[in-house]
Amino acid sequence: MRTLLFPPAVLLLCAAAATTALRPPATPPPNCVVQARLVGPRSVLGSYLLEIRVPDTCPSGQERLARIITNGGGRIPPIGYFRLSGAYSRKVTYWVFPGARVEDRAAPNVWNAVPLKGAPAWW
Repeated sequence: MRTLLFPPAVLLLCAAAATTALRPPATPPPNCVVQARLVGPRSVLGSYLLEIRVPDTCPSGQERLARIITNGGGRIPPIGYFRLSGAYSRKVTYWVFPGARVEDRAAPNVWNAVPLKGAPAWW
């Protein structure tokens, strides 16, 4: 009797796994999208102050993950990402050299580029 019930259960489990695997990645709420911009002029050392933030309209329960990729391919912070939320911390500032870019995590292992406001055309 048990052998007759086992194959349908396996098929049901496989169908459920396939359904969740085909689901599109989660998109952030429109009021909680990561923003990146350069703040102020170029420093004496040639670096720029980069500000990554979530807007003030982001609710306190929502959080976003963001990271900086340097021109040489390095990752800032070394642990993998900054955790930004509507409560604390709403923004992060970091000194970067030209060519750095910001990425936002849309889903596990899915990182999207964030447009950098205030960057020169040659960036």
